[in-house]
Formats: sequence, C-alpha cells, structure tokens
Amino acid sequence: MTMKIRLAMHGHRNHRIFHLVAINSDKRRNARPTELLGIYDPHLNDQGRKTVEWAVDRIRYWLSVGAQPTKSAVKLLETGNIIPPNSRWHPASHAEKKERRKVVESQKEEFARTQAAEPTSKTPTLDAVRQQLAEKEAQSKQRAPGDIPEVREIPKAGEQPSSSDPTH
Repeated sequence: MTMKIRLAMHGHRNHRIFHLVAINSDKRRNARPTELLGIYDPHLNDQGRKTVEWAVDRIRYWLSVGAQPTKSAVKLLETGNIIPPNSRWHPASHAEKKERRKVVESQKEEFARTQAAEPTSKTPTLDAVRQQLAEKEAQSKQRAPGDIPEVREIPKAGEQPSSSDPTH
C-alpha cells in the first residue's frame, strides 16, 4: 500500500481550495484521505497573501515512513520550508535529466571501450571448446599401436584361463 502526499481539490468553481492529504495512491483524487495534513487557499486574503495551514510534525512523520509527495505537494512544502530545496523528493528538471543521461551514456561507452581493449575473458567461447574437443579426438585417433590397451576376455567363474594367455 503506497502512500502519497497530494493535494485534493475542494470548493466552488471559481474559488477552489486544496487539502494537503496523506492518502493511498490507489484511491481517487478527492477520496476520503487517511489523514488531513493541511489546507491551502491560493486566493489572496485581505492582507494580499495566500494562506496555508498545516501540521508540520504530521507531514514530517508521513515523509519519514515513506509517503511519496507529488510534484505540486513538493513545491508547496518547499515554499513552506518543510523540506529543503533539491531534496530527494524534488523532481529533477529537464536539463538535469539530460545531463544524467549524458553521464550514463559516456559511462556505457567507456565500459564498452575497456571491454574491447581487454583480452577475452577466461571463460572459453563455444567455438574454442569445440575446437579443443576436435583436437582431442584427432589425438586419440593418432595413437601409436602400443598406446591402445590389450583387450582380453575375462574367464567365467570356475573356468580355467585359456592356455593362450601368456600371463598364466
């Protein structure tokens, strides 16, 4: 059950307010949340400010147990100094993603070059194994007559060895 910290939209059409909630990620946007963490009113009040009311300790608790904030929730939490800028939840910019891809590609190319420059691994290839087996077969066929062991018939129990056997 993955938990998310996200904004749930409430209010009338031209006067929306957002609830910052901890909710199961499988549930719909405005479903009943596990916990209400704050209320954000993006409209200017009498002093010309947007208002945010939240429970900082509960937000930090949910982040500590692994709840994943959405991009909009991360922006809101960063402006309130609840999480630091460029934290692990901060979505990487497009330029940062491109830079990371370039670094990974250069690492892959460097690895491929080192593998090509190094001698082949100690594990023989299939062709090398086949060639070794063929060489062994050729050597076994080219044995001298003295290398081949003599084949003799084993006498059955109770029989005398044949007189042509030079060992007896």
